[in-house]
Amino acid sequence: MGTCRENEVCNIVHNRYWMPSTVDKICRCPLSAQSCPVVHSMHGNVMNVNSRTQMKFCEPLRNLRPCRDGEIALRRKTLYQSYNLKNVSIVVDCLCDHRQSYWMFHNRSGEDFNEARHIITVVQNYKCIALKRCAPHEFCGYGRRDYGFIYHRCTCPVSHQCKFDLDETENDISELFYEGPAYMAHCVPIYDYDWW
Repeated sequence: MGTCRENEVCNIVHNRYWMPSTVDKICRCPLSAQSCPVVHSMHGNVMNVNSRTQMKFCEPLRNLRPCRDGEIALRRKTLYQSYNLKNVSIVVDCLCDHRQSYWMFHNRSGEDFNEARHIITVVQNYKCIALKRCAPHEFCGYGRRDYGFIYHRCTCPVSHQCKFDLDETENDISELFYEGPAYMAHCVPIYDYDWW
């Protein structure tokens, strides 16, 4: 694990519903900075991925300007060596200042293969997109099977919640920091949801 650079994510904190939080350590903070935060919080050196996952930083993101529409906001660089994950670097290029947003995969760039060292480098670029308003019963996001929280695609109308059904699944979704199976969620009226 290397030392974090400016605007690089040091930890990813998942605030799970029914179990303790988990932390994915990405890099170490420099000796001149405090240690990387490991607790889900509303304040500090943080940027939200969704309502339950946060990116943590060694220092405040003071020098970043707000993202413009359509701009790449985050670059995730992964080095693979002989089919094993070698190193991950996640750098934020601008502040995703939408109060409610989601991270959309934009493209892959900078793919490189070093045959002598058997290293493949892949850079994934993401944009921060403002959430639109969903209609009742419309698809509103994907629910993770392992942690139970939702990657929202839109906000539900008043008196509705974005809930997933255990019978409706997608086998392979790709979200920022997650790839795998997920439940499909829809905007359902609060009074229609079977709580018991």
